[in-house]
Amino acid sequence: MPGFASHPVAARYARHVNPAFVELLDVLGYGRVFARAKDVWVWDDEDRRYLDLLAGFGAVNIGHNHPRLLARLAEFLSS
Repeated sequence: MPGFASHPVAARYARHVNPAFVELLDVLGYGRVFARAKDVWVWDDEDRRYLDLLAGFGAVNIGHNHPRLLARLAEFLSS
């Protein structure tokens, strides 16, 4: 089974940002490519669901893709 480092997204990240980090994630088995998020959940590219416990970037406070926030953002960007 190919490792995380061979995934096209991980390979691009390694090439342009941080190859050592991608290798570390691959060795430890923690490499995931997250494809979508909603509320407090994130899904990887194989459609496995994870509870987002990272507590970063506002997801803990407002969740991912909150409908009211998305509506307000769309309103703001269209004006």
